[in-house]
Amino acid sequence: MKGNFNDERELECSYKLDPKKAPKQLDVAPPNERKLILGIYEANGDELKICMRHASSSEGRPSEFATKAGSQLVLIVFKKQKP
Repeated sequence: MKGNFNDERELECSYKLDPKKAPKQLDVAPPNERKLILGIYEANGDELKICMRHASSSEGRPSEFATKAGSQLVLIVFKKQKP
């Protein structure tokens, strides 16, 4: 995972998925950090959506796949390329 660092470093993080929740939940554990990055995810066909809130936020897990200014949310949409 690349973060908002002043350099180009990347961190290898562990993660946990809970597909039984609605929306499905994602917890990312950066190394040497006590606080998890809380997120939600959705896989649909060739598309994967992930929405996460910055670990420093006290607002908790996002509830929808949307962002707005000042929300400390990031929305990532991955699409599988066609051969």
